[in-house]
Amino acid sequence: MNLELFQPRPRDKARADLGLPLEVPLVLFAGKRRPEKRYDLIQAAIARLQAGQPEVRLIVCEDEPHERVPRFMNACDVLVLASQAEGSPMVVKEAMACNLPSYLWMSGMWPR
Repeated sequence: MNLELFQPRPRDKARADLGLPLEVPLVLFAGKRRPEKRYDLIQAAIARLQAGQPEVRLIVCEDEPHERVPRFMNACDVLVLASQAEGSPMVVKEAMACNLPSYLWMSGMWPR
């Protein structure tokens, strides 16, 4: 991982660069919206969250050049990941390098 690329940057600047609102909670999904990533589960969770906090927004970082991903990570408040199975997801390590908290729910990680 490129730690010169993935590092903490000012949130307000990252949001301004991406045209995102400054005072709104932003949840990041970074990856492809494939069935095994369970994007539908993330959407359902965000909808439930918005029932009590309608200002929360889900930001999808998909098909962005790799060098732009840290900008999204620095702009958002939390990364979500709900894959069916992941070994050691690089996106979580990249988020950690940017000081972005992550919420992971991956059913394939634990025995049933």
